[in-house]
Amino acid sequence: MDFSIILLILILLVLMIPSLIIQRKQRRHLDTIRQLQENLIIGDVIITTAGLHAIIRGITDTTVELETSPGVVSTWEKHVVIKNLTQEKKTQPAADAEPEQQPVGELPEGEQPAAEKPADDPDRAS
Repeated sequence: MDFSIILLILILLVLMIPSLIIQRKQRRHLDTIRQLQENLIIGDVIITTAGLHAIIRGITDTTVELETSPGVVSTWEKHVVIKNLTQEKKTQPAADAEPEQQPVGELPEGEQPAAEKPADDPDRAS
């Protein structure tokens, strides 16, 4: 009888501990997002839960006015803001900055295109 009670307690612990750890991580993540939403300022570039990239043009207690294109401003609930690109850019070290991307079809400065063999080359395998 004593062994079955101990086994039941162990099984409950094994099932409950991972759940508690996950809840703790989620709570920390939500606290981080809430703090981000409280620290928004006009002019920040943000991303919403819908993936909308915009600039903040106005803030109230519960809403933000977002400019998605020049002159196009819409009002959104504040809780939809999940990422502040302006703050991330300020905290990101210069060494971690993304390298400049080259447009498709253009080579970086000083780089030569690879030499291609002509189609009628006899050494080319058929």
